[in-house]
Amino acid sequence: MATARLRDLVSLDLRSLALFRVCLGGLLVADAAFKATEAEAFFTEAGVLPAHLLQWVSPHHAWSLCMLSDGLAWQLVLLGVLAVSGVALALGRASRFCIIVASVLLLSFRLRNPAITQIADDVLPLFLMWAFFMPVSERGGPGRVSTAPAGPSLSAGGVGFQLQVLLIYVAAGVYKSMSAPWVQGSILMEAMRIDPVATDFGRMFLDAPLLLYVAGRAAVPFELLGPFLLYVPWRNGGVRIATVGAFMAFHLLGIGLFMRLGLVPFVLAAAWTAFLPPAFWDRVLPRLRGRPEGVPSDRAPYRMGRSWDAVAVLVGVVSFGTYLRYLPVSLPEPVQHTAATLSRLGVGQQMFSLWTRPAGNRHFVFAATLADGTEVDLATGAPLDWSRPRRRLPDNHWYKLFQRLRQSDPIRRGVGAYFAQRWNDRHPPEQHVVALEVGVLQAKVRRPAWWLRQTDLRVEIPMPRTRWHHPVETYDGEVLLGSGLTIRDPEPPPATPSPAPLP
Repeated sequence: MATARLRDLVSLDLRSLALFRVCLGGLLVADAAFKATEAEAFFTEAGVLPAHLLQWVSPHHAWSLCMLSDGLAWQLVLLGVLAVSGVALALGRASRFCIIVASVLLLSFRLRNPAITQIADDVLPLFLMWAFFMPVSERGGPGRVSTAPAGPSLSAGGVGFQLQVLLIYVAAGVYKSMSAPWVQGSILMEAMRIDPVATDFGRMFLDAPLLLYVAGRAAVPFELLGPFLLYVPWRNGGVRIATVGAFMAFHLLGIGLFMRLGLVPFVLAAAWTAFLPPAFWDRVLPRLRGRPEGVPSDRAPYRMGRSWDAVAVLVGVVSFGTYLRYLPVSLPEPVQHTAATLSRLGVGQQMFSLWTRPAGNRHFVFAATLADGTEVDLATGAPLDWSRPRRRLPDNHWYKLFQRLRQSDPIRRGVGAYFAQRWNDRHPPEQHVVALEVGVLQAKVRRPAWWLRQTDLRVEIPMPRTRWHHPVETYDGEVLLGSGLTIRDPEPPPATPSPAPLP
């Protein structure tokens, strides 16, 4: 009896897996479209990471299919193939082949420019890996006859996928429980002050600090304990539907509305569709449609072959084993190296801290001196004014890239040369860039108690400036930057209340 109950708890409904497959396909199409808008900047030789700098950032870049050609047309072809594989996966056509193709392409783009990697780029390949070992296409697609009846399925891949989801949230909850801003409830007060991240909707809540405090405090137990509600044995169907709905709302209506994180909330929300129980399809959905209830399925779980399960177990052991490098244990150097390599390939586990160490607000200035002596900010295209930096970036990929400017000289040189090249291509020689300083204005990180004492969360916070002066050289019209000389300016005066809301 207990074994049967456990089997029911870890089984996944085939209809839910079909919906999960459709979501994965849609995410691949969205990711391809997302990358295509900035393909020249991120994945070509004329972009922010040309080959002579990429070798210092991505030691395995030669494995990338993107390196077969340095032009924009080839990158768009690869993105087109990624989108087609997503469409075919959503339709349930050659699903495993599409997963392999998509995984190789996602890895190629990751190796071509790891500086723009976000949590969605870490998690999506893992979900595809587990989908490969689950019967995600047994319910077929449009125009296809289902190869299995509606009902539960039990597979090693399905169990691995559930462990994967639990690991993501439990790891995030554990890391956040050790983070003072999360534990003390100041995290969202600070997050809504980070200009490239906070949405206009989220910034409205700076006038409601109590709501931000409550939401921040509630997030840790929600992420740490909420996923285990999936396995409550009492009235599991209703509890599981409520849990799935709560987490999807958390990502789409909570994180998605408050922060600009690209595909992150959509990738995490998609995972929860696989957990919809049979009761949703047999009882709840027919009622929502105003139709008679379906017949609850009491069939034995659909099972995949033993060979599939055996390979899934092996892959799971290797993948989950890579997480050991984050634990306070001493591992042999070859094991550490192998785990790091697998993680770069998208099959290893990441830290899944999900933003536990906020770095404070940052603005970026590319101060260029032109041949005629004038100064401009290449990030805004306006005359240089350090008090008016660019506050918003086009998308989350640019935000991730700019976060690396402080630590990585090759990335600073690549991004700076890219902006300088774009400027020179649009202006006459007397207005070409002859000198460049990359500046990062970093708001001083405040302790949680400081945020909790504020009556006005729109208070202006000092932003000390760090600059890197890069020599500019031009060869046959191509702009190259040398290594930067670091310049730290004096710290500005203490924070004073802001007389008006921030834009």
